[in-house]
Amino acid sequence: MLYSARLISNQDKTVMNLRCLLIPLVAVAASAQSATPILYFTPFAESSLVSSGGADWKALAGVYSQDVKLSPDGTVAYIASTDAGRILAFSTATGKQTGTLQADAGPVSLAVSPDGSRVYAVNKTSVTLSVADSATGDEIGSVPLEALGILDLVVSPDGSTLYVSTGESVLIIDSASLSVVDSIPVQEAVALALGPSGNLLYVVTTGKYLLRVIDTATKEFAGSMKAPGGLTPSSVAVNPDGQAVYIGTQTGVTVVSTATLTITGRLQGGAVTKVVVSPDGSRALAGADGGNGPSQRIVYNLKTESILSKTNLPGYPSGCAISPDGETYYVLLSQTFVVDAFDTSTQQVQTVITDPENGILTASSSGNAVVAMNTDAVAAISTSTNTVGEAVSIPNTERNLLVAVNSVGTQAFAVVGSTAEIAMIDLVHGVVQQTITVPGAGAVDGFMYLQISPDDSTLYALLGPPADSSPAQICAVDIASGMVRNCATVPTSATPDGTYGPRPIAISPDGTKLYLQPSPSEVAEIDSTSFALLRTLTYTSPDSSSYAYSFAYSSANSSIYVLVSVNSAESQVIRVDLGTFSLAAQTTVNYQASDIAITPDGTKLYIAALGLAVADGMTLANLTTLFPSDFIFSVVMAVPPSAP
Repeated sequence: MLYSARLISNQDKTVMNLRCLLIPLVAVAASAQSATPILYFTPFAESSLVSSGGADWKALAGVYSQDVKLSPDGTVAYIASTDAGRILAFSTATGKQTGTLQADAGPVSLAVSPDGSRVYAVNKTSVTLSVADSATGDEIGSVPLEALGILDLVVSPDGSTLYVSTGESVLIIDSASLSVVDSIPVQEAVALALGPSGNLLYVVTTGKYLLRVIDTATKEFAGSMKAPGGLTPSSVAVNPDGQAVYIGTQTGVTVVSTATLTITGRLQGGAVTKVVVSPDGSRALAGADGGNGPSQRIVYNLKTESILSKTNLPGYPSGCAISPDGETYYVLLSQTFVVDAFDTSTQQVQTVITDPENGILTASSSGNAVVAMNTDAVAAISTSTNTVGEAVSIPNTERNLLVAVNSVGTQAFAVVGSTAEIAMIDLVHGVVQQTITVPGAGAVDGFMYLQISPDDSTLYALLGPPADSSPAQICAVDIASGMVRNCATVPTSATPDGTYGPRPIAISPDGTKLYLQPSPSEVAEIDSTSFALLRTLTYTSPDSSSYAYSFAYSSANSSIYVLVSVNSAESQVIRVDLGTFSLAAQTTVNYQASDIAITPDGTKLYIAALGLAVADGMTLANLTTLFPSDFIFSVVMAVPPSAP
């Protein structure tokens, strides 16, 4: 996945906004309440692993995953990186990645051999079963499969046989020869589980039968249970004593006796997506989709068939696992929005704030609030208490990509859908105060950037036509009255992504000057009141069509720093001396960067990278610290960092 970013340097009250590749993913801010700069960032539409103990797991940047399995000794968690086509190995003690295992395209279901030497993956995109050596990470082999529907995978207790559900049948695969040795027709098979001795395979389906039982020795059906009305199964687990099967459904967990193949109990808990049983058979762990509410981790007491605990989760639960000692629960989450506070001096994450929706961030320049925004709402996060306020719905919203917040964090502005309006939001009382119509604005793609003046009196809206070369506009809105004060045209040119319009906007600390990019390889300085063009600087870039992603104003050396995206493997950082309005320094960054922010003293520039590939093949978001004086690299670190 690629990253776009929005970074905030708080004391000079400069907010840099970015639109990139339609996916807003990372956000960074600095806190004025601490002597040490604090950065706030969030992964978007990522996966994360939540643990009830042990490692302090963070979101896994660049990873979308649908399954997690533990090694037999519980020391390693294997996570299917569905997008990247790899299996990621993590230490359950530290939460740090320890390796990458090769898989084919689109791994969605995993199994680990009983001796821990192999990790198997069913790959939906390549329609294969791949086998990886857990020690070296190399792919041992790959087995072609028939057309795949809903997938699951289990391995026999002796490791000799693999069972794969394809949606229409169960394939039996010899693990030594890596060949399909038999196929048992099972219509609409959803999930698999083996009995404790491996002699019985339990298959749940969405068809005529809720449960089919296969004798693994004869490869014949040993029993079936017709589906009662109103149940949609998602997963299945067997008690280690072999006496009960637990089926996750849209209403909780259904308990079935293996002796009679009848329902003996129902464990309530919402739409269960995954269910697993502890090694001693006393507890079950389930992940439940919350629908319109928060998803949950549910722990059941299987002896009393009651709920032991419920914990809200910040994402869709796509996988579950329990440690061999039964003491630690793992839930793999997809579509997670996690906000972390990151201490720039110690390079450590301090806190985690979660919000159930995908979103983007911006921050107040005083550092007391961060504003989180999803597709149809805005909410304020207090940086002192690390709590998320009540969400404020934005009317008529289709796709909100822009948000600005005042210096004290009490008021926010957001673009409304595909209209020509901006919503003025009272974050204290949780209401939309009014909507402001901006004359001449087109569809949502016409809104490029929002920025608030340092004294909180004026909102600047930088607008561009969505798909043609007609002039763009910049408008000033009086925040007290909500009235548009004046507008002016801005030169417009095409950009490499096929859109038109000027790029970033920055404001000088005294609020008298605005800086924007009217066309690739140009920086313009305009008067913030009259919008009269004061000066234009043309700089040289390796690609004449390259455009700026972000501006950062530094009052420490009276400079504008310009982040230019050249291509997928190269970016540039340019310093413009505002005294002479000339190019003072220029350096190449060997990756695709997305946004920048500078510390108030002007000594450090933070750069967020777009999908920087590291040695083990993972794609991570990275923060790079540069010294602006000479552009020498100081620190490169992954964001989110591995937990200590």
